Amino acid sequence: MRARNVKTGEIFEIEMVEEKPEEKKEAAASDAGGQAFCVIFIPGAAYELIPAEAVGTVTSLWGEAETIREMPETGMVMLFDSRCLRRIDGEAMVLGGSPVMIMKTDGEGKILGLHAADIFAVQEALKKRKAMIVNACGAAIPAFSVE
Repeated sequence: MRARNVKTGEIFEIEMVEEKPEEKKEAAASDAGGQAFCVIFIPGAAYELIPAEAVGTVTSLWGEAETIREMPETGMVMLFDSRCLRRIDGEAMVLGGSPVMIMKTDGEGKILGLHAADIFAVQEALKKRKAMIVNACGAAIPAFSVE
């Protein structure tokens, strides 16, 4: 599959990595949800679930700007590009077209599977954290609070 880096315009190939059968059995046994997924969304748009393997593809575009913060109301963590972070009225917000990923981890960096209760918790948190910022020109910019 081909993808384009929206910042540089560079086109690159994305490869799907095949797991060995014994690794799949181990992952299924250790994770009640089967394949691990995380939530990804862009402020102002609906969220989607993506496989954990795709997280590295997205975060590689951020480079050293990748930021991780806890999302206490869900017991999960958020990943986002800190270059899109702005302080508005004292609150840290991610603006516009930059994706935010929310995932459940085991504390050692391994992404765990999401259950229905986890997805519901994320939906409720998104409702509370979404905002629309109006700039000086009167244009509305979708934003997401990371605090």
